[in-house]
Amino acid sequence: AASSSASGAGGGGGGGGLTAVLGELKTFSTTGLRHVTDDMKTKNRTDRKAVVPAKEAKDVGQTAANGGKADARPIKPTRCEIERENWIVENYIDFPGVFVLDEATMKQSVYIANCHKSTIQVKGKVKSISIDRCKRTSVVIQDAISVAEVVNSENVNIQVMGRVPSVAIDKCTGVHLYMSRASKAVEIVSSKSSEMTVSFPKEGHDDLDLVELPVPEQFVSRIVGDRVETRVSDLYSS
Repeated sequence: AASSSASGAGGGGGGGGLTAVLGELKTFSTTGLRHVTDDMKTKNRTDRKAVVPAKEAKDVGQTAANGGKADARPIKPTRCEIERENWIVENYIDFPGVFVLDEATMKQSVYIANCHKSTIQVKGKVKSISIDRCKRTSVVIQDAISVAEVVNSENVNIQVMGRVPSVAIDKCTGVHLYMSRASKAVEIVSSKSSEMTVSFPKEGHDDLDLVELPVPEQFVSRIVGDRVETRVSDLYSS
């Protein structure tokens, strides 16, 4: 079931202090979580509209300083439900506390989309996790069998509590990975992304004693004979 805690860790903010992020997640407890019953789920709500009236929707957009048009797209309702055997979690904006999904199984993937200034926790082992169009959001993962991928997102924290073999980052700005000791062998694949960091426990130190390093985004390529050789820029050699 999905549940929420208004007294847990504060709303996620990608790029926040490492100590604050780890402290919130370390002290997070499920005590007092509010269970989401069947009648509260999106598909069973009769009081939720798919489209917000125009009068309300016009306040959502932001007008550009140069006089551009306002973005009048309606606010979409929050959603946490199974679709085609996979979990969809989306449209959580400024969610108070931690939104917890604890019903997904290792045969299911979890798709987290359009969440802003919120913290989402996925408990248990799942097949894979996709994070799409999220901003200033933290996602806490227990275990994923294949991959955790992030696309089209800005300022996102991802903390792996257990094991995730691979992380894929595409078209993102400001992705901060916090890997557990069990996930130090993770493979990070990135493309068209910037301002990425990865933190992990130091060898021979406590699990909370982390080292933070940038994920390279600048490379040097040279033509050598009939091929192109590419290496990481010397900016990352220190």
